[in-house]
Amino acid sequence: PTSAYDRIRAESAGFLLRGDVDIDGVLAGGMPDRRLGLSLVIPLRRGRGRYARLVRSFEDAEPDQYYYPFGDLHVTVFDFLRAREGYARDAGLESRLADVAGPALEGLADFRIEWRGVVFSRGAGLICGHDGGRLLEIRRRIRRSLAELGLPNDERYRSETAHATFCRFAAPPRDPARLVRLIEGARALSLGAEEPLRAELVEHDWYN
Repeated sequence: PTSAYDRIRAESAGFLLRGDVDIDGVLAGGMPDRRLGLSLVIPLRRGRGRYARLVRSFEDAEPDQYYYPFGDLHVTVFDFLRAREGYARDAGLESRLADVAGPALEGLADFRIEWRGVVFSRGAGLICGHDGGRLLEIRRRIRRSLAELGLPNDERYRSETAHATFCRFAAPPRDPARLVRLIEGARALSLGAEEPLRAELVEHDWYN
C-alpha cells in the first residue's frame, strides 16, 4: 500500500541525512554469509534493463553499498524461518510448511505487481511494489493456518508491502544528502511490472 511506503519515506530522510544506517557486518567484513532460513518467495523475471539503469544511478552516488544481482531479486511472501547462523534443515517441518503455503496460494486470481519508486529503510533500499493487497491476503491465510496447526510463526516483521530489496548498506553513505536527493528523484520512477507465475519455498541466505 502507498501509505506504508509514504511512512517509510517520511521516517527515512532524517536518519539518512545523518548517515545513521544499519551496516551489515557480514558485508562490511567480507565474511561468508552463514545465515540460512526458509522463505516463500516470488522470483522476479522482468525488467532486467530498467533494473540495471536504476542500480547504475545509485552506484554512481554510493559505490560502497551492496546491490543485488538481478537474478537474486525477489519478493518475500512469508519468512517461515528467519535467516540465522546455526540453521539446520528439518525435512518434516519443511513438508508441513509446504502444505501450509500451497492452499494459501490457491484460489487467488492472477495478479500484477507494479514497480514504482524506491524507498530506503535504515538497512536496505526497496523497490516499491503495488499489488492491490493480494500478498496481504496470502500472508493472512498463512498466519491463520500456522496458528490452527500449532506451527511456529517466525516472521521478522509483518510485511505490509510487495517490495523487492535491491540494496544493503555495507558502509556509511559517502554523501547522505545526495543519496536522499536521488531517492526523492526516483519517487515516481516506473520500473515496469511483474505478473507472478509461481512462488517458491526456498532455503536461502540473507541475500538469496
